[in-house]
Amino acid sequence: MDLRSADIISPPPGLEEAIKTMRTMSPEDAMAFKEAYRSQNKARRSLEISVSGHLEAQAAVFLRWFSHTYNEGHMAINYLDGPCNLCSRHVGRILKEGQRLWVAFPTSAKGVGIGHFRGGEQGFFKNDGCPKG
Repeated sequence: MDLRSADIISPPPGLEEAIKTMRTMSPEDAMAFKEAYRSQNKARRSLEISVSGHLEAQAAVFLRWFSHTYNEGHMAINYLDGPCNLCSRHVGRILKEGQRLWVAFPTSAKGVGIGHFRGGEQGFFKNDGCPKG
C-alpha cells in the first residue's frame, strides 16, 4: 500500500461503523473482524499495524477502512508456508468485494511464496490459483 499523508492523518471509522460492518458478517467472521479491529485500533495512535499477530486480518481491516482509496494491498509475513488457518478462512470476508490483499511468505523449501485474499471470498489463493482454507 502506498500511503499518502492525508490517509494517515484521517481517522479510521469508529466503533459504530465497525459494529455495523460486523452485523453483515457471519458470527465467526465477525469475531475475526473484532479481534483485528481491536489490534488495529490499539496501534492506530502510532499509525502502524501491530506486529502481535494475524497481520493479514489487521491489514484487511485497514484496507476496508480506506476502501475509498485502496482496492489492493501488498505485505510480507514470516509465517512459514503462508497465512494461518484462521486468517485463511476469514481475511477474504473482511475485505470488501473487489479488494485484494497480496501476501508474500517464506516456504519450507527455503523459497518465497505469494498468494492473495479476494474480497468477499473465503480462502487464501496461492500463486497456483488453488485456495487454502
